Amino acid sequence: MVIAGFDSQRVPVADGVSLHVAVGGSGDPIVLLHGFPQTHLMWRHVAPELADDHTVICPDLRGYGASDKPADPAGTAYAKRTMAADVVALARALGHERFALAGHDRGALVAFRAGLDHPEAIPADVRAAYLEACRDAVPSIVADYRASAFIDVEHDSADRDAGRVLSMLVTVLQQHWGAALGFDAAALWRPWAPNLHHQTVGYGHFMAEEAPAEIARALRDLLVR
Repeated sequence: MVIAGFDSQRVPVADGVSLHVAVGGSGDPIVLLHGFPQTHLMWRHVAPELADDHTVICPDLRGYGASDKPADPAGTAYAKRTMAADVVALARALGHERFALAGHDRGALVAFRAGLDHPEAIPADVRAAYLEACRDAVPSIVADYRASAFIDVEHDSADRDAGRVLSMLVTVLQQHWGAALGFDAAALWRPWAPNLHHQTVGYGHFMAEEAPAEIARALRDLLVR
């Protein structure tokens, strides 16, 4: 059996271990982990609903369903830490460095361990550098946001009234929010940028860190347009 509308594939996640996974939809990724004695099929009613505005990833955990079932001579092959590493490797192989995660029963234990062992969006040393840089910049950061709410709006309104536009080629990569965004971002950009390439993407706010290859490709594409 398969989840209606989802693609099935096998993805290597560790030495000698591949997971069977069903993937569907588009948008911010979410991984759904099944419990015992189920497989990814336990999400067959939930996954299509989420797929309206998310990339939904439903694996069979190692040892379950159509995923590999390695021997466990050392007692660690089915440690939740090991299974959590499978999930992170799976998401990465599918192009997602960050993702939401939900689990049921045994899958909830794997999700718990994944959250403990893999909390970063950003590496610890880089996060520390960002925080250190911000400590002495609070007044200017506040002023920056204040300008966005007031004087920047005045300047933009004056330019819009004067008919000024961005005459150069423009590329906009926008995080895919689906209906939750509440407006058509591309439609708002087009009056400002007649030569616009607008694209929604599955990665989040920290784009250059989460998907550097994709960002580099988008910049190269812009440079040769």
